[in-house]
Amino acid sequence: MMTPEEIIAAFLQVWENNPDKIFEKSGAVNGLERLNKLLAQSLNDSNEDFASKLGEWCQEYPELTTVVVAAGERKVKPEHNISTQDNGNILHNEYPEISPTLRNRLPKIGEGKTRHE
Repeated sequence: MMTPEEIIAAFLQVWENNPDKIFEKSGAVNGLERLNKLLAQSLNDSNEDFASKLGEWCQEYPELTTVVVAAGERKVKPEHNISTQDNGNILHNEYPEISPTLRNRLPKIGEGKTRHE
């Protein structure tokens, strides 16, 4: 079972890389406005509560969920999720707050396991 931070990190990795245009292919692109609002409303939630809400959102898009779970099974490490350059993904331009909001929930190198307990 993945920890809340691993779920968030896996989703962030998929969000930033959009493998095989999974957000478009799965239809999740149609729910991004709702996800954006969910992020804004969940700023003070614990990582556990937020990961649960994120998981519920993802479950509406089974293809996306499969890709996120696969990313999590590779045990994505937070330091590998910090993007140093914009990959030109149009979704990032439309929803610029998603990456930093998710990234802020992940522990930085040398920090404890969670930031929002």
